[in-house]
Amino acid sequence: MIDLTSSLYLGLGHPSGALRPWRSLTLGRPAALATDPIVPWLEARLGQLLGTEATAIGRSTTHLFLDLSTLAAPGAQILLDSAAYPALRWGAERAAGTGRPVRTFARGDLGDLARGLTAGPRSGGGSLILTDGLCCGCGAPAPLRDYVALARRHGANLVIDDTQAVGVLGAGPGVHRPWGRGGGGTARWLGLAGTSGLIVVASLAKAFGAPLATIAGRSAVVDRWKRTSETRVHSSPPASAELAALDRALATNYREGDRLRSMLLFNIGRFRQVLEDARITPLGGLFPIQSLALHTLAAARELDRRLRWAGVLGVVQGGAGGAGRVTFVLTAAQPREVVERAAELIAYHAGGRHTAQALAATGCERCGAPGTMGRAA
Repeated sequence: MIDLTSSLYLGLGHPSGALRPWRSLTLGRPAALATDPIVPWLEARLGQLLGTEATAIGRSTTHLFLDLSTLAAPGAQILLDSAAYPALRWGAERAAGTGRPVRTFARGDLGDLARGLTAGPRSGGGSLILTDGLCCGCGAPAPLRDYVALARRHGANLVIDDTQAVGVLGAGPGVHRPWGRGGGGTARWLGLAGTSGLIVVASLAKAFGAPLATIAGRSAVVDRWKRTSETRVHSSPPASAELAALDRALATNYREGDRLRSMLLFNIGRFRQVLEDARITPLGGLFPIQSLALHTLAAARELDRRLRWAGVLGVVQGGAGGAGRVTFVLTAAQPREVVERAAELIAYHAGGRHTAQALAATGCERCGAPGTMGRAA
């Protein structure tokens, strides 16, 4: 079976024998009281990677987003991108439960966002704008430069969930290196790293394979989060094995991250080329997640059934209006011949008359973009 469901984009699985040893799996007390001695060093390295003054390490993006209210001024509102990933929505819902005003705005609609900022109780001052750096459905980047400009104009802060981009995108993109170098994320890719008012939150479990998350930004922001975070008081701290995995991931990224990203980019290009030669254009552009959109969920399930029978494992996802898609994830660890064989089987089974009639020639259902992530705008 060719398994195309793993989101370990750089292929970093961290076998136990490759990790530094540890004395105890956990400290037995919350991070607010004590942290592993390696944590400050890892946070400094993450800051260098992301280009921010400070970072903090947490258990997951869910833990970090549950403390969103600590980042907004008293009485200020939260403006949530309507296409945001669920973890961001959960954080906004918890903030709303504490009495914090929460509004949504249409992804990419600057007028809608501006109206939301001016309609708030503090006319935007101290508010939080929440969005994804890259759409998790197709890889299209949010218009972060425009969001940053609006946030600055209204005295708000912009919080991005950069889970999909950290470890993949980096600084200095160009024609021959569309993802740039280093893997520092969307802000690095767009030249926004270190921008005042920009707060980056990202899971490190995808490209880096370490089941942890980070919050990064100005020192004052990160320090305030550490002081006021409830999850640091009421949750266990990162385990020693998780920290060892992050240590190894950052070292690997420093030594050979760009080579691994080149391998991943090649696999994506080859996968798409085989399908496009069969007149099938998947959604996803240069993003590791590639999808075939179908008009009905039943058609997506039928295609998935055929592919499983043929030896290719993907993920079926439902959508609005009864639509569906079959999604495949590419990684740097997949051999070229495996990627090509998988694409050939997908092309064969998706190219049949009944399936071909069901394929939807639409953009991303989540954000509405055509899903053609390429060079930074």
